[in-house]
Parts: sequence; C-alpha cells; structure tokens
Amino acid sequence: MLTKRTFQEIFSSLHTPCLVFLPDSPRFTIVEVNEAFTNAVKVQRSELINRGLFKAFQDSENPEWTGHDLLASIKYVLKEKEPHDMDMQKFYVSANNGNGSELKYWNPVNSPVFNEDGEISVIVHSVSDVTDMVRLKESEAREKATEQTLEETNNRLSTILASITDGFFAVDSSWIVTYWNTEAEKLLKIKSEEILGRDLWKVFSPHTDQSLMKFYQEYKNVMDNRKPASFRGYYEEMDVWFKVNVYPGKDGLSVFFTDITRQKKVERERGQALQRLHERGKEQACLYRITNLKEQDYTVPELLLEVVHYIPGGWRSPEFTSAKIDFNGQSFETDHFEPSDWTITSVNRTRNGPLRISVSYTNELPGIEENPVRDEDIRLLDSITHNLCLKIDQILGQQELEENRAELQKIMDQSMDVICTIDHQSRFVKVGAVSEKVWGYHPAELVGSSYLDLVYGDDISQTIQSVNSLLSGSKVITFENRCIRKDGAVRSMEWSARNDHENEIMYCVARDVQCQKMAGHHSI
Repeated sequence: MLTKRTFQEIFSSLHTPCLVFLPDSPRFTIVEVNEAFTNAVKVQRSELINRGLFKAFQDSENPEWTGHDLLASIKYVLKEKEPHDMDMQKFYVSANNGNGSELKYWNPVNSPVFNEDGEISVIVHSVSDVTDMVRLKESEAREKATEQTLEETNNRLSTILASITDGFFAVDSSWIVTYWNTEAEKLLKIKSEEILGRDLWKVFSPHTDQSLMKFYQEYKNVMDNRKPASFRGYYEEMDVWFKVNVYPGKDGLSVFFTDITRQKKVERERGQALQRLHERGKEQACLYRITNLKEQDYTVPELLLEVVHYIPGGWRSPEFTSAKIDFNGQSFETDHFEPSDWTITSVNRTRNGPLRISVSYTNELPGIEENPVRDEDIRLLDSITHNLCLKIDQILGQQELEENRAELQKIMDQSMDVICTIDHQSRFVKVGAVSEKVWGYHPAELVGSSYLDLVYGDDISQTIQSVNSLLSGSKVITFENRCIRKDGAVRSMEWSARNDHENEIMYCVARDVQCQKMAGHHSI
C-alpha cells in the first residue's frame, strides 16, 4: 500500500493537468485538482476545492464561457459510463507577467472512476495543453484530515495513474519499485506483481544490456541532484525508443515514459528523404552546369576538359570521385583518375565516333561496405553522356558549316563573274569580291541595298518582269540588262538566277558582256 504522501507526490507530479469532481449534478463538486491544472488556469487550489465546477470557472478569465460543451460531455459520461473526448476548447488564463490574459487551446477528456458497486464515484477531467506553454511542476500535496480520506485518495489516485496514457512507475531511494501502472506493463512487458518490491536494476540490468546504461545514468543524476530531467533513450532488447520524464520526490523518483519508436522512424525517414533530395539537387546542378555551357564558346577539346571537372560534383562524395572522358583518340580526366571496383561507364555516339565517360569511386570511400553505385548515378551519367554528345555534334556541325561558308566565299571571290544572293525583297545578301572590278562597288557597299539601284533606268521594268517569272515558279531564268557602275559607266550584264522558295532567296550569277556586245556591233 502506498503512503498518502507518495500518492500526493505522484498525483501532483503528473504532467497532465487533472481535475476531479463528484457526479453530484448539477453542482459537480470539485474534490481534487493537481498542480499542473492550477498552473494551467492560473488560479489557487483553494479557489477550486469544494466549489461547484461551473461556478468556479464562471469567475475566471472567461466571462463568455457557458460550459455547454463541458456539461454535454459530463452528461454523456454519466449516461454511457465511458470516457468522452471533448472538442478542442479555447480558454483564457492570466498572463505569466500578470498583465492581461493569454489564450490556451485544450483537448479535454472526462473519464469516469467507478467504486466497488460499479457506480461512478468521481469524474476525472484531464486536459492536454496543445499550446505547450504549461510545463509540469511537482509540488508536495497536502495531507488529508483522516485515514478514511487517505484511503479514498489512495484508491482514486491509483485508478487515475492506472488509466493515464503514459507509462509510469515510482521507485524509492534504494531503487525499489513502489508503483507500476497498466501502461508500464504494456510498454515494458512485465506485470506489476512481477516487479513491485524489487530492485529496478535487478530486473533491468545495464550490465547485461548496455542500452540501459543511459537510463541508469539519467535516473541516477536526478536522484543525486534532485532536479527533473527529460531525455530520449533506446531499449535494445525490445527495439523501442522511449521519451522519458523523471521527477525527484522526497522518497525517490517518479518516471513517466512514452513509446516514440514510430516518431523516431518518421524522423529517420525524413532525414533520409532530405538526404536523397540533397543528392538529387547536386545531380541536377551538375547536369544544369553542363547543359548551360555555350557550344559557340568552345572547341570540342576545351568543352570536354571543362566538363570532366564538373562531373564529380554531381556524385554523393565528390572528394572520393574522379572522372575520365575518351573521344576521338584523346583522353580528358580529373586528377588521380584510376578505375576501381566501383567504376561505371556510359557510351554514346557522335557524328565523329563514340564518346565514353567513366566515373569512379575510390576504394578509400569511407563508411561504405557494399557497392555505393546507385541507379540514380547510372541515369545521371547516361544523361551527361547524351547531353555532351549533342553539344559535340553542334560544335562539329558549326565548324563544318563555317568551313563550307568559307569555301563558298572563296569560290565567290575568285570567280570572274559576280556571284551573289538576293532575297525576295530585292536586297543583296552576299556578294562576291569581283563586284568591285565589275561595278566599282565593294561587296560591303552592296549588302543590304536593292539590286535595282544598279539597273539602268530603261531596263528596270524588263528586269522586274524577268525576276517575277522566277518567283512565280520558273526554276532558272536567264536575261540581260544594263547596270550603272559606281563611276557612272554603263555595262551590259547577262544574268542567270535560280530561286530557293523555302528559304526565300535567289542565287544569281552576273556576267559582264559589254565586250562581247561591242565586238558584235563592230562585226556588223
């Protein structure tokens, strides 16, 4: 049998605010309240004990409080004889600094306690302060006046402690277990009759299970220093994590604990998810840097040399990662590249042959006992290889285009005839260098101007008619006209032209036939 003081200490040390009242409707006389409750509502115990429930709280900081929800819940408990969870309640209490009031949010539960005849003897009104602003404080309870009150209080508190959702046990200063509630039986798989009166550390020995050493050290610190403590501990034998609150009393310790294994699992999974997200971010950043390299700024060797140093940054441990690129007989690699047991390779083709990229984790990669290569690594490497092949083809294609343009310009410049291109708005686009010899104009003077500016006035109409026939569908036309040189001289020209409908441009060759014209005239 526990002493009255012990029960009072246990009840007062509950971190769940509790109020106990009689089922004497409509008064509902308050007969007991713990310190957590008085701290939560910022009133004295004497203001509540032996007062009617609704009368007591109508005088509080809540003038608008009607108690309708509470009364409905009490009626439910009295009728159904089972606990009732109320909806979340808003409640105003005096502020800690004494100025004004502060709003609290509670989840109240009304639970019946039955006597030996199966009738409700008292109702326990417990609240969970979801604002987390109220902390449990222990205090010593006052003694009851008589042995009868002690007996009633013992039975009442014993029922309350047995029904709370936290595991709870108490030990004296010699570590002898003096109380063990129903939830403790469930959480630790040991019945109260098997442990009451026994040394806690003989049942749960830290010498045979090293995971219990943390619990022993925390409990001993509270016992020695007489200061409450809160901690999380792992019990290896049961593979369970507990959140523990330990409170010192005059005769020993009161211990509340809950199973947080699921919470720890969620925290671990969240941490793993964040790590995976971080890895995906590194991969995306690596691929983004490579994708955004501008092909026109690089030759193929320059591009490959830069990319090979970007690659390790996309892997899990860049400092233990090296890379190598092989293309067209050349190799580009990071410092100290060396194939290892954990090397992956990706190959893709370009217009000039295969591109091979290899990425290697060094054998000194710490904390890895199995192959660290993941599917994500392989997909990233394939993406980099594919992307790089596209860039190489673009660079090679641009180089080939530039070479073709240079060759075409060379042909245009070395021709004895004026080779040029004219758009469908009659403007010169490109002009061969011989234009300066034939018409007296440098090519740069002609590009962007209308070719009709060169045509002799009397020949403009005929020239437009010939060009229109080409634009209307004729594949190739040949016509003659006269053009005015820069120095004012008039030259006879023979034109050959072909139209590119898709690109809206005409390819033209203009030959100076002035000499032939003069020779024919003299022969007549």
